[in-house]
Amino acid sequence: MKKSLYKIKGVTLIELMAVICIIGILAAIAYPSYQSQLSKVRRSEGQQLLLVLASQLEDNYLKNRDYKNLENINLPQSDYYNFNIAYASEQSYTLTATPKQAQVDDPCGTLSITDKQVMGPRDECWG
Repeated sequence: MKKSLYKIKGVTLIELMAVICIIGILAAIAYPSYQSQLSKVRRSEGQQLLLVLASQLEDNYLKNRDYKNLENINLPQSDYYNFNIAYASEQSYTLTATPKQAQVDDPCGTLSITDKQVMGPRDECWG
């Protein structure tokens, strides 16, 4: 009679394996989505820094009446993009942000902006 009062409680190996499988499936679904969001955040940072650089060039244009005089222009620093003034003449410029490190696999690739506010490579990359 006393034996029924002391029932052993615990988790079986099969229950533990089922929980581990469920966690594995959830992780397999969530991790790529997480990586995609990280890529978008890094791209947004690159876009912001490109716009800051474009603003510096526009300020420089107001002072010097051309885009060629780049003495006071500081290229931004980033862990995920290399910034470059790809082209600068008296009346126009093209700025680029080339991905590096973890951002290399970003489907948008190299970001660019011109003096006419043409943003590349595609509109959906800037949306």
